[in-house]
Parts: sequence; structure tokens; C-alpha cells
Amino acid sequence: MGLSDFETGEAPTRCHQGFALIILLLTRLGFIANEEKCSGPGTVQIFLGVGMDSDTSGIGDVTKFFTEKRLSDLRTLTYAMEHSAGPVRISAIMSLLGVWIFIAQVLRGVAVYLRSGFAIISGLHKRSFTSITKAFRQDLAFLRKMITGISPRATVARRPLTYGFAAWDASTKWGMGGYLDGAYFSVSWAALAAGQHGQVASYFPFHSVASSHINYLELFAAFWFLQLWGPRLRGHCIVCMSDSESAVGMLNSLWGKAAFIPLLKMILRLLVRYDLALDVHWLSGFRNHLADLLSRGRMLEFHASSAQYQSGVGAVKDQEDWQLAPEVFAQLDFLFGPFKVDACVDEFRRNSHCSTSWTAEQDCMVQRWHGLTVLCNGPFSMLLPILQRFLVCKGEEPVGTSALFILPLWVGEPFLRLVYARTDVFRIVQRFPAGSALFSTPIPTHLGGGDAATQVLLAGRLLPCGRALKRRSTF
Repeated sequence: MGLSDFETGEAPTRCHQGFALIILLLTRLGFIANEEKCSGPGTVQIFLGVGMDSDTSGIGDVTKFFTEKRLSDLRTLTYAMEHSAGPVRISAIMSLLGVWIFIAQVLRGVAVYLRSGFAIISGLHKRSFTSITKAFRQDLAFLRKMITGISPRATVARRPLTYGFAAWDASTKWGMGGYLDGAYFSVSWAALAAGQHGQVASYFPFHSVASSHINYLELFAAFWFLQLWGPRLRGHCIVCMSDSESAVGMLNSLWGKAAFIPLLKMILRLLVRYDLALDVHWLSGFRNHLADLLSRGRMLEFHASSAQYQSGVGAVKDQEDWQLAPEVFAQLDFLFGPFKVDACVDEFRRNSHCSTSWTAEQDCMVQRWHGLTVLCNGPFSMLLPILQRFLVCKGEEPVGTSALFILPLWVGEPFLRLVYARTDVFRIVQRFPAGSALFSTPIPTHLGGGDAATQVLLAGRLLPCGRALKRRSTF
């Protein structure tokens, strides 16, 4: 039984019929059931105007959202404040700001639109009055429009993005560029100012001294990246790189100096529209070579460098650094999951297929596997100690501790001898023939890879297994 706050628009199913039979059984046994507080199983829970949906768009994501009633009430309050005439009591402004701060728990970054509101009440007593500034009215109008006609959602545990390399860069002289696993853009400031890439908006560069600064240009390159590839990245947390520490800080906090606020607002709007989250990291200018060439319009050098990167030259730091193909993972997750942890992922977790993972720094060989379902596609040279660590955790907590390991079929290797010796724990559940497309970024042959690397077997306990992926290199 659930509370009446559980809502579902689904037609009756066997599951719902079974629920009705349970209620009927309890009633006939003499128990009293309040029908108004009984509801069948559903995927949506709503409480105090905030909802949780475990089956958004039929893809299984869990999302947070606000009910239309709460959004309607908020639009009414915001509109009233936006069009208020004369002085307004400080307590009323504080109340509205408080509601929007609550909304910001779901819509990350909304606080950037509240800056002008907090500015006008700073230092004033809640019983006093003040005038609504033009800037605050404009921000309220923007917020109101942002929640008009839509029901904004935020993914609780975002699907990690499995792209390898995403970066952007800007130069003060020529223009900006961005790279996303083979896709790229290279735009000159002159072409942008001439309107060749669409209408020149007020938040575009070079409309003021502040907007001509390199930090603003770097932030604008990030905006262009999101505007161009937002639809492609929808619903994900995207790991991306920038060689501007200032831009990294502003994007991670969605906050900055006054001159940057209009651009940050547009970035937030794109994040909300495409349900995106950014995980931005600083990258040295030398390692940001691809985006740097694009930002300077040096296309011949870029194409040569891009071809080298995609062939593996300079891109692979670890010869055991492979990523399990998403479609292979989906198959394994269906058969042996759901997985809870990726045991071996890269430093930025960009090759993780689930929200919880362990990097090399966190070291899966010191982590507690107890009670978890872990998939391990670890470095082949470290498989023996990883398997030994699993056996220790399995021995300490047998029930619920399980794992699925991807192992190369290399006869005579110590890790294989261990698997064959411990048939009380390990069981071969699936084999793949040589040449199977298991990895989305196989090691180039000249770096030690080849067909032999794909001769693998999957060994694990036939229990709900957990996740793990190999580390993947960075450029």
C-alpha cells in the first residue's frame, strides 16, 4: 500500500489487479483499509508539490520535478512582484526569493537570476519597504518565462557520458573552437560580428570592455559548445575541458562578476533546456591542442592532429586502457545487473556507465565491495590482486556481494588459474570469440593491442552483478 500522493496515469495492469486482490484479502481477514489512502503501484511520487519520477520517457531515469500547480502559483507570485507599482515590503521580496531558492534545488543555477533581488534587500529590515529595480524585474520575467509552458525536470542520477574528449578554447585575436570526439567548430570573431552564424545578441563578445576579455571569450566558447551540441548530449553529465581556470570556476559554480552574469544566464538556460550537467576540468594549454588550433583557424594543422588523436597517437597513456562499448554494457546489465559500481574508470569518470564508480586514485583494491554488485573491466596486469580483493570481501559478506569480471582468455595467466581453482565462487557465464566488438576505444595495434586482446571470457557469480569499467586515457 502507498500514500495517495503516489500518482500514475497508467491503465490497470496485472500488477494493479494483484494489488487490489491484496487489499481484498486483508479486508476479508478483518483488517481495516482506508481506500482513500491506498493506491496501486506507480512510477511517480508527489509530496508538497515536488515530484519524483522513476520512469521518465520510458528510459528508466529517476527525475525530480515540480507539479504544475506549484509552478502556476510561483508564476502568479513572480508576475505580481515583477509588475508591482510603488514600494514593496522587504518581507514580501524575501518570501519570493525563498521560494525560488527552493526551486533552485531542482533547477541548478537558478540562483544566478536572484542576485539582483538579494542586492536590493541587503542591509534592510524585513518590515521596511524598497523599490523594485529594473534589473530585478527583468530577472523575474526571465524566470517566469523559463517555467511557463514546461515542467522542468532534473535527473537525480544522471547517465554519465561515455564520450572520450570534449574541449573548447578561445583566442583574443582570431576566434573560438570546440571539439567533441571528432565533431568540431571553428568560428572567427569577424564572422560572428558580421552575423554569419546567426543574430548577434547582446551577450555576444566585444559589446563592452569586459566582454572583450579573454575570460569572457573562453566562457562564450563554452556557451557555443552547449548551443551547438546540447541536443546531442541531452540528459547527460558531460565531462569537458578548458585551459581557462576562470571559465572552469564560473561554469562549475554558475556564478561570476556582474559583466559575466548575462552570459551565465544563457548557459543556464541551455543546461535546463537540454537537461545537462557540466563537469568542467582544467586542462593545460599544451594538452588542449585540438581546441587551441580550432580557435586560431589553423585547420590544416588541426586535421593532422585530429587524425593522429583518433588513431591513438598521443591519446593513449595506458596500454591497458579500454572502454567497454555502451551496447555491450547494456546487454550485460540486462543479463547480470543492475550494476551499482564501476570498479575501474578514468580520472574524470567519463567512461563510467553508472553514477557510482572508482577511479585509479580511489583504488578498487582498497574499497569495500561488501553488499555491492560490481562489474570489473580492469587493467589486465592488475586482475589478480583485484580478484583477490573481491574474494576477501565476498568471504566477509557472502550474501549480496557479487561481481562480473571481464577477463582475457590468456592460458596460464595467474588470474585465470585463480578463477578455475575457485569454482565455488566463480562461474563462466558468457564467452566472446576473437574479434568481437567489445570495446569502443580498442588499443591501436602499434601500442600493443590487436585481436588477441578481444579473446575474452566473462567470469562472475550468477547473482545481481555490479559495474566496473576500465580506465580510459585523456588527451
